[in-house]
Amino acid sequence: MVATAGALAAVGCTTGPGSGTGRRRNIGLQLYTVRDYMREEIATTLQRVADLGYTNVEFAGYFGQRPKRIREIVKAAGLRAPSGHVEFEQITQQPDLTIATALEIGHEYVVLGWLPQTARRNLDDYRVLANRLNQFARRCADHGLRFAYHNHDFEFRPVDGVRPIDVLLAQTAPGLVDFELDLYWISKAACDSAAFLREHSGRVRMCHVKDMAIDGSIADVGAGTLDFENLLQIAASSGVRHYFVEHDEPKDGMASAANSLRALERLHQ
Repeated sequence: MVATAGALAAVGCTTGPGSGTGRRRNIGLQLYTVRDYMREEIATTLQRVADLGYTNVEFAGYFGQRPKRIREIVKAAGLRAPSGHVEFEQITQQPDLTIATALEIGHEYVVLGWLPQTARRNLDDYRVLANRLNQFARRCADHGLRFAYHNHDFEFRPVDGVRPIDVLLAQTAPGLVDFELDLYWISKAACDSAAFLREHSGRVRMCHVKDMAIDGSIADVGAGTLDFENLLQIAASSGVRHYFVEHDEPKDGMASAANSLRALERLHQ
């Protein structure tokens, strides 16, 4: 990974008083990375995440805590939680509760983080999905929330000659449905993430920042093959507002979060 100041500055870098480390106001941690710690004690985990130098977090479940308590814990740690991942059943079966929860916590975005196999059997399923996403996104907008769809690799693998991601982009409303581009999973599908960001400027508002090892597995940022200098600059110029570090299967989530943030800070050297 090439290190330059331009990539970090492009997404908003500030230096915390006395911290000695570059703090990125738009860089957060997807808390799925530290889910083992979250299961044990949420408040301590979020304080440790803040102490690492993160300013934002993206939730992936609330571990039985009430929304008000989540908001209090986030605030006490000096963090912001602009985004939270929800499950497919939450937006299709409990849309009002999902929206109310996001509002009480203080999220800006509700994100569909995973699409179950039963909802993506063929292209018609994706067309039905696009309609459902539009409907839920309108409900979010009515309450001042934004909605985004988070990809894995299967949306970029053609079905009957058509990429499902292209169906979703074409049949969801640009003013309502945003996308959270996972830079690892699009690369895992052998697609050009830089070209995708440029082509769909304004649709991608968030990115998951994680690296890909030579063998194709997930790696901490800076320990793999992705060119983050280039990708972060393109993302910023294409309208991306939030960046969340993530590792799906880390040996130690807190160590992975620390390693990735240090790699991103080196872009400022």
